[in-house]
Amino acid sequence: MPGAKRETTYFRRRSEQVWRKSEWVGQWDSGSRGHGQVYDALPSPANLHAWGKSETPTCSLCSGRGSLEHLLSSCPKSLADGRYSWRHDQVLKAVAESIALAISTSKHHHAPKKAISFIKAGERPRAGPQITTGLLHTATDWQLHVDLGKQLLFPQHIVTTSLRPDMIIISEASKHLIML
Repeated sequence: MPGAKRETTYFRRRSEQVWRKSEWVGQWDSGSRGHGQVYDALPSPANLHAWGKSETPTCSLCSGRGSLEHLLSSCPKSLADGRYSWRHDQVLKAVAESIALAISTSKHHHAPKKAISFIKAGERPRAGPQITTGLLHTATDWQLHVDLGKQLLFPQHIVTTSLRPDMIIISEASKHLIML
């Protein structure tokens, strides 16, 4: 196709221009990687090679093509070394710490009872404090169970299964179960 080379050249030049823009370069360092992963625009070995910033497009661990997909989930060496499960467990641990903090905070703050305040004709209602509550405020007996080290077993009195969710939060009093 005669136009394919021209389109590829245009895209390559355009991506080099985008790479040089300071606001885009700063995004790689700030930890804001959401858009880059979606559009495969992060500086993976394959992209760096295409942009002329690297000599080889290969993965440094297994010598496979260093695409973003390969780095995030397909490298056999990373899979064998347990790097993906380690990364997953680190994220799970951080989420569990945040939820544990929210559970301990919610034990001291109960959801307020809804009171009906009567207003005389012609009067305006008084603005009271706005208290935001969530699901964790509905009970004080939340139990957090996290699947770190492949040891989480689903409670037998709820259901018998061999499946292991990453995290479950249970309240026996309110009969609520939250699965992540």
